[in-house]
Order: sequence, then C-alpha cells, then structure tokens
Amino acid sequence: MAITFIDDGIVSFSKKNYSAAMHSHYALELAFANSGSLNISTRDQDFKNIQAAIISPNTPHVFDCSHGESYIYFIDPTTTVGEHLINLYNLGNRPIVVFDAKEIGHYKSDGQFSLPGFDKKSDKKISDYTSKCIKLIHEHIAEEDWSIDQLARQVFVSESRLAHIFKQDMNISIRQYILWKKIEIAAIKSRTGCSLTESAHHAGFTDSSHFIKTFKKMFGVRPSFAMKS
Repeated sequence: MAITFIDDGIVSFSKKNYSAAMHSHYALELAFANSGSLNISTRDQDFKNIQAAIISPNTPHVFDCSHGESYIYFIDPTTTVGEHLINLYNLGNRPIVVFDAKEIGHYKSDGQFSLPGFDKKSDKKISDYTSKCIKLIHEHIAEEDWSIDQLARQVFVSESRLAHIFKQDMNISIRQYILWKKIEIAAIKSRTGCSLTESAHHAGFTDSSHFIKTFKKMFGVRPSFAMKS
C-alpha cells in the first residue's frame, strides 16, 4: 500500500490486491475500486462487487479488493471535510454508504481521484496566531507535545479563542493537527530508508510501538504494511 497523498487530516493510499480482516479505525474511509471491485462486510451487512463506498469512523468491517486495485482516502472526522462528508451522507445513522456511478463522478475525473476543494492547499490567509502556532509545533514536534494551554500562552491569546481560530484557519483542531503532523513526518522519513524506530523518534513518538499503535488506530493497518510501495 503506497501513500499517494498526506496532509493535515487527510491521507490517501493506493494498493493492488488489498484485503483486510475485520477491523475498525478512527478515520473516516472513502474507498474506490480503481480496477476490479470491492467487497465490504460489516457484522450484519455484505456489499459485494461494488465500485465505491464511504465507511463511517469506528465501524468494524472486512475489506477486500484482492483482484484489483483500490484507492482509499482516510479522513480525520473532526476536520472540515470529515464533518462535511459525515453530514452529507448521514453517517451518524448509516455505517456504510455505497456509491453509484453518478456519486463516484464527483470524486473521479480523467481517471484521477480527488476530494474536490479539500486535497489541494488553499491560498487563503491565516491569522498570525495560527502561523505562530504552526511554527512552534514544527520547530519542536520531536521534543515536545504541545497542549493548547502551552501554545495559547506562547502566542498571548486565550485557549478558547486560539482553538476557534486554528480550526477556522486549518480545518482541523490543534490536537489532531499535531497528531497528523507526527504521522506525516514519520511517513516521509520512512521513505528515505529509515527504520520505523528511527522514523518514530524523528517525529516525536516515544518509540516505534507508540507510532505503530497510533497509526493502526487511525488507519486500521500497521505502518510497515501501509508504507510499502
């Protein structure tokens, strides 16, 4: 499974002949069959030979695209795009929604998958508070776990105000931004040939087991599997 895109609260993977036994994960899952078809099962429903589906967070499911290639987005449910998709497809009441051809068309153009308006960097300006927070987080991510209280004191604003401004600017909470940034840094580091332990330490995880546990909770697979090309 190769990481094709990773950014604040969104990561996408592409994998041929991918299957996974019953599992669940924190991230919202948006899955497409690039070739072949998908088979997805929950404890009480089976969806056979489908082309795409969206799976709500923490839904136990079996995934199979063992005779084709799948393209999967994992999206933090607290991000703006995560909240939008949960509301759009009423995922609070429906654990899985299967897409028809028309719905797939919203996410696929000229053979390429995308999240319209969300998986590209926005040119909008962000506040000085958010800029300073990001700078602090990036400079010290390997040696310090920043709390909102610590960051608020550093940029001289209240916790509640900072939390509101940051989410408004970045479409993700500060806590989740830090977690995703650590995962992103570790993933990028692993591509240079570093071991999981080296990559985990570089990104500020306590050790490789902490990184593995965090990654698996987020995406349902171990990083060693997900980072294979």
